[in-house]
Amino acid sequence: MPGGDPLTNARIVLKAPSQRMYIEALRQGQGIGMMAREIMQRYCPERLNVMSARREPADIWLAVNPDVWSAGRVQATLSVINECFKNGTLLKVAV
Repeated sequence: MPGGDPLTNARIVLKAPSQRMYIEALRQGQGIGMMAREIMQRYCPERLNVMSARREPADIWLAVNPDVWSAGRVQATLSVINECFKNGTLLKVAV
């Protein structure tokens, strides 16, 4: 696997029900975690980035609950995200 070893035998000790709780656990040093560089720089700038920038392409999946798939707001959001990836533009999101 390019860039590191798979975590097939990892011992998971925390499953955070929200991104905010996950970020707080990382901030408090409660283990090793992965988070988007931009989010870590914003919320946990004191934490150490041990992975170099990823050079090879990575698949990104957009998962949507089938019950809300056809909702206008969901379709609009997916459309914006798809356009950003297609055009290579950054999408700024307030958390």
